[in-house]
Amino acid sequence: MRAIFSAAPLLVVLALSGCTSIERINQNMKNSEATDAKARQQMQKLTSPSPVLREAAQQWVNPTPMIDRAAIKKATPP
Repeated sequence: MRAIFSAAPLLVVLALSGCTSIERINQNMKNSEATDAKARQQMQKLTSPSPVLREAAQQWVNPTPMIDRAAIKKATPP
């Protein structure tokens, strides 16, 4: 009888640790399924045709000219 009472806490601990590992496995499965879904969406985006050229409604190049002060001094008379 004493052996049963001394082994009972050990059995409870083993049973509870088994439940946590199953929960961790389920969580990892959910994470991997979510990652798989994201990867499939990205692959779908890559396979769908997209236009090579796009028309921009505004100026794409920098509208502010760069000033070379040394070139200006050479071009102006002293």
